Amino acid sequence: MPPATTWQDTATATGTLLAVVVAVGVAIFETVRSARARRALERKERIATAGLVSAWVEERYTPNEDGSAYVRDLRLHLANESNEPVFRVTVSVGVGYEPRSIGPLSVPAPIPVLPARRALSWDISLAVRAHDDTESPCAEVGFTDSSNRRWLRNFDGSLVETTGQTSTLLESTDRERGERQLGREADPANAMAVALAFLYALDSAEVDLEEFRGLLAPEASGWDDLDDESRAEICDNLSGYGVGGFVRYPAPHVAYVKVLPEEMADHVVATGGEMMPVEAQIITLTYQPDRGWRVFSYGAATEADRILFDEGTLPPE
Repeated sequence: MPPATTWQDTATATGTLLAVVVAVGVAIFETVRSARARRALERKERIATAGLVSAWVEERYTPNEDGSAYVRDLRLHLANESNEPVFRVTVSVGVGYEPRSIGPLSVPAPIPVLPARRALSWDISLAVRAHDDTESPCAEVGFTDSSNRRWLRNFDGSLVETTGQTSTLLESTDRERGERQLGREADPANAMAVALAFLYALDSAEVDLEEFRGLLAPEASGWDDLDDESRAEICDNLSGYGVGGFVRYPAPHVAYVKVLPEEMADHVVATGGEMMPVEAQIITLTYQPDRGWRVFSYGAATEADRILFDEGTLPPE
């Protein structure tokens, strides 16, 4: 006959069981806490560089030379305060209280390398002048860190990882928003509006040759022999193309407008991922304060240092 179990034995067994349960609970708690700490450390290490990359727009009003009015100055700043370089940097400027992108403007696209502890800036005043509703200018920046992780710092300052995502062409179904991104219509201070007028005038019977010449930059010697036959040839070369993307400004008085095959021209590039190659031609435009933008060339982009302006056109640095 087995010995009777006493209350002391039961208490001892219960205490042992409780000790085991507590030990297991502590072990689980420590495991979870350790895992959380490890994930937090991994995330901290992962964003150690990305968290120190930012872009913003500085806005100020300064008096003009004769003191009769204020001039709005806008400068985009890009900074990498980390100890590591970042790569394939893309920047987009946003305007309005609910930011809409108006493109990289004067910022190179992309910037191959932004070194550690380096800050860069660009004057975007003239480029922004082509648009309406430009309150609260801001910027977003996409980049790749030294561990080949891709990041996006949004207009609102939030940071998200976009590794593995590729930029895609998204169809622009919001017509009003698309028109607002194009800038002011029929304004010679808007390079996009001039490029659109150029494309329209190429094959329009309502626009005669002299009116067409009014869209062209007189400093471009290639237009000197323009006649109806050569205009028709240009029309054939650009047939099936339409404007796409945003205006880029490689220099303050030079602008590039990309023209794409018509099936892609009503699309915009989604931000955040890696850039994607797109078949395109470039309309190069030049600017002078007394006339606005004019078309300098089309096809391949004309580099800014290959353009000869009238004396006194470019302001001294």
